[in-house]
Formats: sequence, structure tokens, C-alpha cells
Amino acid sequence: MKGFLIIIIFLVLFSIVTFCPNDTQGAARKAVQDSQEYGNDILTEEPENLEAIINAARILKSQGRYKEAIPLFANAVKFAAPGRRDEIKLELAAVLAWSGEFEESIRIFTEVVEANPFNMEARKGLASSYGWAGMHDKAIEEYKSILNLKPEDTEAKLGLGRVLSWKGNLDDAVEIYLSVLEKWHDNGEARLALANVLWWKGDLESSLKEADSLLLKDPENMEALRLERRLREDIGPILSFLTSKASDTDSNSLNIYKGSGYFNFGHLLRLNLDYSIFQASRLNDKGHANILSIRDSMHISKDILINPRLSLVSIGSDINNTAYLASGLSVNWNFLKNWTTIISYNSTPLVDTVQLMRNNIRLQEYAVSLLYNYRDITVAAGTAYGDYSDSNSRKDASTNIAWKITKGPDIITGYILEYRAFSKTTHSGYFNPGDFLSNKLSMTLSGKIYKERIEYDVTGAAGVQSFDAKSEYTSSLQTKLIGHINRNLSIEGGYKWSRSALESPTGYSFEEYRLGLNYVF
Repeated sequence: MKGFLIIIIFLVLFSIVTFCPNDTQGAARKAVQDSQEYGNDILTEEPENLEAIINAARILKSQGRYKEAIPLFANAVKFAAPGRRDEIKLELAAVLAWSGEFEESIRIFTEVVEANPFNMEARKGLASSYGWAGMHDKAIEEYKSILNLKPEDTEAKLGLGRVLSWKGNLDDAVEIYLSVLEKWHDNGEARLALANVLWWKGDLESSLKEADSLLLKDPENMEALRLERRLREDIGPILSFLTSKASDTDSNSLNIYKGSGYFNFGHLLRLNLDYSIFQASRLNDKGHANILSIRDSMHISKDILINPRLSLVSIGSDINNTAYLASGLSVNWNFLKNWTTIISYNSTPLVDTVQLMRNNIRLQEYAVSLLYNYRDITVAAGTAYGDYSDSNSRKDASTNIAWKITKGPDIITGYILEYRAFSKTTHSGYFNPGDFLSNKLSMTLSGKIYKERIEYDVTGAAGVQSFDAKSEYTSSLQTKLIGHINRNLSIEGGYKWSRSALESPTGYSFEEYRLGLNYVF
């Protein structure tokens, strides 16, 4: 636990402190605070002072506190003179849209547009709200109406390209962005948007070219840097090395050494090669396993991804040595907006302990899951059936709900419900009660610091597990740090601690340390 506590202290310190080479940022924050306090004093003395209301609302808007700004802008609309009312309505409609209140935002923008069809700011705001609300056809129609009136309106063109890409009309979006860049070669927003759409189309090389072009002119563009890093990782080749050491309170220990490489040869041939060495021990007993895997990732359409795998497995212990082939196949299908189904088959060895290696336990598992994403909420449900080589079988059902409650750093809360039932109880080295039910709550904190050179992820979970007419508490903590040393090299470290009945009938502690290197050519 000492290693975990050190990592937690490190993350807390760097998440709270804002590094600044001089006091410019501090002075800016002080100015905003003074301005806000001054505005609040005026509002207290003169609650109908229009300028004080607007000033307070705009300060809240600049701080991203949109929901708090909404009632202030709404009051300002009431007190404003007719000649100024539309201006304030547009600010109100904008913060409503940024808060996700699209219906009310659309209503106000429409009201202003109907009163003045040539108010381009209102029309572009209306089109944006349509797009964010998922009303893509109406957004496209509104943007095209604006461009009929102002054919060279760059903001409207960028908005149209954005909505076309959201709708899946990627070729049309590319055409729009190219038309902007043809006239405004240095338009960074258009070039970044073009790079993203080319990435979604699967044209990774062209996307990387656009991202690099943007970074030549704007080296500190964080969105472009993120995309460039992701593209280089997608294109490869990549070499990775990982080592981990795990132990539990039942005297089991496991060392893993893994080398992997990724090679991209196009849409239909994106190969991963993995070679893993497992060294297990318990007291004086020892066992080992070597696994060589070839995996592919094939986009056969923009909605369907297929991942086949073939593995050569070699296992040895004091009583047996064996080698065989294992395989796997998964299909990801985005069949409706926000809906994804995953169907998979996996044939795998269980090599976590000497006992599993000695008994040569293998698992064939068939699984299907359904995911639904809506804004910051993800709901997943799945079921699986497993056949074990010792004539046992297993049925699973699970539900997982995750909600991203903040961004930058990201905080995600979740609830996990799992049910597992084995056909019989064996003594082959894995925990297999007749009926097993688990309820857990989880929380994840993740983010980036030092200009995104360091990425961190901390997840904690706790709950209750029930089996064989008894219940017990379960908990886990997991951390991960990735440090980007330079453009090519990154280093990662991780720590995990857990106590779960899934590993032992009595429940016990499990601890793991991980260290890895990644090199992108």
C-alpha cells in the first residue's frame, strides 16, 4: 500500500497546484474575483441594476458556470430596453445550449430569428443548438440558409462541416473544410477539423499530414498534439515492453514479461504481435507459460470492427508440459446512434497460478454485450457462457452504469452488478461457487498535467459479494501513470490492490506492480 499512497499524494498535489512561471495567472484570477465581488456588492444594493447583472452573468460564463449564469441573463432580458434585449437573449440562449438545455435555447434563438431573419449571429446560434441537440438535418438546413445569404461565411461553413461529420457524411465534411482552407490556408480550426474527419474516415496518413501542418504553425495547440500522438500510435509501428509482479496472501506469486509490436498495413491488416512469459510460484512449486499471439483489427465498414486472434501456448510445470493453439474473435457493431453491440468468442489458457498451469485449465467463452452512450452516461449489459477443460461450465450476467460527472480532470462514478453461476464446484485452482452475486460502486479520477506530458488514472471500488449463503465486503484500488519523455518514448507505471471473493472462497488481498516502456517510430 505504501507505493499506492505515494502515487495518490503525488496526484493530489499536482492536481491542486497550478504551475505558473510568473504571477500573471494569479493576477488574472484575482482580477476576476475582485470584479465578481464588486458586481455582487452592486447587485445587493441595486438588484435591478442591468449592468451589474450582465457583468456578474458574464463572469460566471467565463468561468464555465453556465447554469448559474442562466438566471442572471434571464433577469437581464427582463430589465433591458427593447433595443438591447436581443443581444442579451443571444447570450442567454448560448449558455442554455452549453448547459445542455437545447429545447429552451432553440426556442429563444428561433424567437430572435423570426423577429430578424438577417441576424446572422442568431441563425448560427440556432444551427449550432440544432446540431448539439442531435437534430442534424435541421442544423444542416439552417447552415445552408445562412450560406445562401452569405456564401463566404467561414463560421457557418465550419459549423456545416461539423454537423455533416456528426451525421456521418464524412466526404461532404471534407469537401467543406477543404473549401475553407483553399481561401484561408492558415485557418487552424478548419485544418484541425479536417484532420479529425480524415482520421474518422480511416485515412490516417492524410490526417497526420494535416495535424503536422497545423503544429508547424502552432506548436502548442493541445488538440492537435493529442491527435498527432494518437495518429502516430494508430499508424505505428510501436514497440512496447511491460513487466509486472503480483502476489497474494495465499502465497501465490506471478511475474509477467511482455513484449509487443503494432504494425499498420491499412484498413484490413493492422497486426499486433505479443509475446508473454508467465512465471508462477507457490512455496516450492513453480510453473511457466509462454504465449505468442497475433491479433488483427479490421474495419470492414465505418460501423463494424472485427478483431481476430491466434495464439501459440506453451505451458510447463513439475508434472506436465504441453503446447497448443488458442484463438479468439470479437465483432464491434455500431448498429444505431449511441448503440454498440460486442459479440466475442475466446479460447484462452488460465495461467495465473502454478495450480492452474499444473492442471492445464483452459477456457472457451462466448459473450455478447450491449452498450448505450448518452452524453456523459454509459450503460452496458452483457451475458457470457464459459466451458472449462475440467468439465465445468459457467453462466454470467452483468450490468454496468458509468457517469462522467466532471471533465478536466475527469471524474467518473459507476455501479457494477454481476451474477455468476457454475455448474459444479471443482478444486482446479479457480474460485467456482454455485451462485455468486456482486454489487460494487466505483469512482475513477483521470487527467493530464505538465502540458499533458503526464497522464494519470486512479480507480477505487467497493461493494458486497454474496455466495453460498454468506456475504463479505470487496474493495480494490488501481493507479496508472504515463509519462511522455519525448515525442517517441513514454514510460508507464501502475499499482493494483484488491480483496475479492472471486480469487478465494475466504477472500484475500492481491497486489500487483507494473512498469512498461513504449516507443513509437
